[in-house]
Parts: sequence; structure tokens; C-alpha cells
Amino acid sequence: MSDEIRKVWEIIEKSSAYRPKRNVWKVTAIISMSALVALLAYVIWCNLPKVPSEREAADQVTRILADQDFSYTYGFLEGANVKLTHRGITSGNADVTCFFMPGNASKSFDQIKMYCTVKLKRLYEELPWLNECSFTIKCPYYSRPGGPIEWRQEVRFKFSRSIYKKIDWEKFSYTDILKAAEDVQF
Repeated sequence: MSDEIRKVWEIIEKSSAYRPKRNVWKVTAIISMSALVALLAYVIWCNLPKVPSEREAADQVTRILADQDFSYTYGFLEGANVKLTHRGITSGNADVTCFFMPGNASKSFDQIKMYCTVKLKRLYEELPWLNECSFTIKCPYYSRPGGPIEWRQEVRFKFSRSIYKKIDWEKFSYTDILKAAEDVQF
């Protein structure tokens, strides 16, 4: 029996001599898996929507706001100021001030709400990076006939992608935008 015990002991010693080679395979497997995970993370990151620079974001938002995509009777954009208030990797928030010229002399608050609704819908459809938008509408007032234009705030509110997703746009009355918005100020 002592011979058998010695042979078993020799087998155990020989197998322990090969153990470092087995550990090399473990390290190689760990490195390979880490490289695959890093590659997968990079591919996913590349396919996420990216927030453009502040200038590109302002150009994108202004292009959508200035586009005459509905009847001229509601009015048009005289100018806009756009600022990114938060810029993450995949999403951003914008502060938008629109200088809105009503379509006719007697400006109607419904015209402003229609304009806001149409433009906000397009912003969220076309800009996947936009998360939250603070929207301010200013309209012209004349202090005296022939005098300079004074731009006064008509309404300010916040709108987010989560609100946009909750709305059934086919059944939504476009004049109800302020009922869906947050932090409405007149």
C-alpha cells in the first residue's frame, strides 16, 4: 500500500507543476471577456443620440422654429435665442425664447398656443437628444405709434420628453398645450 500512496502522491505533485499553465488560460479568458465587454460598450455608446455643441443645438432648434410648416395665419418667428442649460452625453435641456409675430393685428392667445404645440412636437420628433425644453414666447408691443417695438413675455413653460410621450397627438387639441406643460407663467 505504501507504493500506491507514493504513486498517488507523485501524481498530485506532477499535477501541481502544471497548475500555472492552467492559470494562464484563466487570465487570458478574463482579458478576452473584458475586451469583448469594452467593445460592446463602445458600439452601444456610438449608437446613442449625442448632444451637439451649443452652436449646433441652437442652429437645429432655430431651423425647426423658423420653418413655415403650417398656415401663415398663426404667425411666424421673428427671432430666437437658444441656450443649452444642461448637456449630458446622450441628452440635453434647452432654454428657448421665441420672438413671435402674430399672423394678424389682433393677436390671439390661441395663435400662440398653436404655434408652441406645432413647434414643440417637431422639436421632440426631430431632436432625439432633447430632454427638457423651457419655452418662452415674447410678442411685440408698440409703446406709441411708429415707436420702437418692445418685446413682452406672453407665456413661459417647461415641456419634457416624458410629457411628449404621454400625449396622444392624434386626439390632442393643439390649444391645450399649456394644460399639459409644467411651470406655466404668464
